Amino acid sequence: MPISREEFESQLDQRVLLVLGFLRENMEAAYTAAEVAMELSEYDDELTEGSVRRVLDQLVARERAETSVRGGEVYYSYRRWLGFRRR
Repeated sequence: MPISREEFESQLDQRVLLVLGFLRENMEAAYTAAEVAMELSEYDDELTEGSVRRVLDQLVARERAETSVRGGEVYYSYRRWLGFRRR
C-alpha cells in the first residue's frame, strides 16, 4: 500500500537524525553502513543496510559525514569542522 510523500519524508528525516546522532556520539570511529544499521536496529526495526547507506550518502552530500575506503569497504564518520563552516 502506498504512503504519502509527507509520511515518506518524515520517516527519512527521522532516520537522518538517528544516523547523524549515532555518528556524532561515536565520532572517534568510522563504521560501514551495515555496522550502523546493526547498531541502530533496536531503534528502528525497518532499518536496513540499504536505507542506512542512502542516509549516509545524503549526510556526505550535506558535508555532515565523510567517507574512507579500506579493504574495499566504505567507512563513514562524523565530519568535524575546524574553524568556520563554509556555506
